[in-house]
Amino acid sequence: MSDPDSPGAGEFKPRGSAILTTGILLALTGLMLCGTGLLPLVQTFALGQLAKSDPKAMGELAGMQDMMWSASLINLIFYGGCGILFLVVAYGCFTSRRWSRPFVLTLCWGWLYTGVVMLLSLAVTAPSLKGMMSQSMDKALERSGGAATAPAMDGIFVVIMVIYFITIALFLIALPALILWLQWHRDVRLTLESRDPVARWTDRQTTPLIGMTITAGLLAIMT
Repeated sequence: MSDPDSPGAGEFKPRGSAILTTGILLALTGLMLCGTGLLPLVQTFALGQLAKSDPKAMGELAGMQDMMWSASLINLIFYGGCGILFLVVAYGCFTSRRWSRPFVLTLCWGWLYTGVVMLLSLAVTAPSLKGMMSQSMDKALERSGGAATAPAMDGIFVVIMVIYFITIALFLIALPALILWLQWHRDVRLTLESRDPVARWTDRQTTPLIGMTITAGLLAIMT
C-alpha cells in the first residue's frame, strides 16, 4: 500500500506563493539581523574617530574602548551568524529546496518560543523596572535641585513599555507565527518534494534534532 503522504499518492495544491512569501520574510529578517550585528561595530568605530578630535573625550573613551569593541564583536558574531542562517534558509525557499521546510519550522518554533518568553518576562518584570526607573529619576532630580515629576515619568514608562510590547508581539510572535502558518500545510511539503525530488539528509532527521544542531552550532560560535 502506498504512503498517502508521498508526492504521488494523490493530488495536492501547489503552494509556491506560500514558499516564496516565506523566503521573502526570512530574507528581510536575515538582512535586519545582519544590520543589527554590524550597527554596534560601526557605532564603536565612529565614536573612536569622533573622540580623536577631543583629547578629554579620548581619555574618557580609552578605558571603555576595549570593552565596547569586544561587545560589538560578540554582537556581530551572534546576530550576523543568525542573519546568515536566515538568508541561507531563504535561499532554500527561493530555489524550492526540500530541506528548507524543516529548517523553517525549526527556526520559527525557536523564534516564537523566544518571543513568548520575552513577552512574559517583560510583563513580570515591568513593575520592578518601573520602580527602579522612578528611583533613579528621583535621585537625579534631587541632585539637580528639580522637583519630582512622578506622573510625567509614569507616562514615559508606559509609552516605553507599550513600544516594547508591540515590537515583541509583532516581530517575535506574529511574524514567526505567520511563517509557521504559511509552511504548516501538507501541500507545502509535497510542493517542495515535487520540485526537488532528490532525498536530502533532512528527510531522515526529526525537526527537534535539527533544532538541537542549530542551537549547538550557535553556541559553538559564541564560545
